[in-house]
Amino acid sequence: MTDLPTIDLSSVGNNRYEATYTSFTSSGTYNIAIFAMDQKGVLSLPVQTSVTTASSCLVAAADLSIQFPCAEYDGKPYAFILTFHSYPDDPASLYWKMVLASFTTGTGTDCIPIGSDLSIPISCVAYDGVQYGFILRFYNNPYDSSGLYWKMDLNTFEAK
Repeated sequence: MTDLPTIDLSSVGNNRYEATYTSFTSSGTYNIAIFAMDQKGVLSLPVQTSVTTASSCLVAAADLSIQFPCAEYDGKPYAFILTFHSYPDDPASLYWKMVLASFTTGTGTDCIPIGSDLSIPISCVAYDGVQYGFILRFYNNPYDSSGLYWKMDLNTFEAK
């Protein structure tokens, strides 16, 4: 990281200060070193702690693959991975293919609902520190009828 986040602390009495940081982009455990700076610019020694977050925001890997820990279809939870797929006939669009070997029972309480048309509304996916939302529409790939594919609906794409 080249730019570390800073937040202002509020006094809650008895030489105690606190703040809430809400910009974690993915689930997991973060090891944190906390420094305090007074009004004269004097920096304290660090206090180390860890924070575990459970984010409902999915994460797109560097290769644009997306892991779905829980997506609900017809009342049943599923888990799977979609890998980015380039489609030579339509290079301006974005496609994903399901890794069939990753298909299993989903876990968690924050399942993404899959529509009856197999559309997948993604309200939050983090990529390179930015969060996005969009809808994936099921796509019948004429070159691979045995695969399951989705195409991003570019009209629904938004940076958060």
